[in-house]
Amino acid sequence: MRDMFAVRLSIQIPGTCEKLRRHESLFRDWVVLFIKPQYLAITGTGFCARNAAAGRGRCVGFDLSAFEGLYARRVLGAGDKMRARTPKLLQCCPTDEQAEVLVPDQIQFADIIQVAVRSEAQAQNEFVRLQLASLPADVFTFVIAPDLFDPYTLSAVIHDGRRPTETIWKPK
Repeated sequence: MRDMFAVRLSIQIPGTCEKLRRHESLFRDWVVLFIKPQYLAITGTGFCARNAAAGRGRCVGFDLSAFEGLYARRVLGAGDKMRARTPKLLQCCPTDEQAEVLVPDQIQFADIIQVAVRSEAQAQNEFVRLQLASLPADVFTFVIAPDLFDPYTLSAVIHDGRRPTETIWKPK
């Protein structure tokens, strides 16, 4: 893989980050950012049909065929286990839930279009945190999406051909 700083993203399926989840009592308030899809077309963006750290990045590609590989019928995933697309899997989801997109440099603040949170209480907290930090909290649409924060529920939902539940939250 090229030497580069990259922001690691996923398409439709937030990375489960198992290390973080194991210590969720320390990191209760994490969010999922929905960003504009234009980053898929930036020169230098890498695509990996499985976790990009596999093979020290040797599976990362930087062209259209690497992007298409995210949606291959079969992908060799973690533990050398073959992942196969099932007929019900949402078409927008990569074959392997650990597939990654590596965007060079950074994501612009203005390109965050939604902030997903676990609950209404968390939406309120995040809104207030942004205000206290003198950041424009009202530019975001907050979405309550508890399925995104439970990897087992999320996997079951997308493999059953359903979209995760998302409810728009408006500040009171």
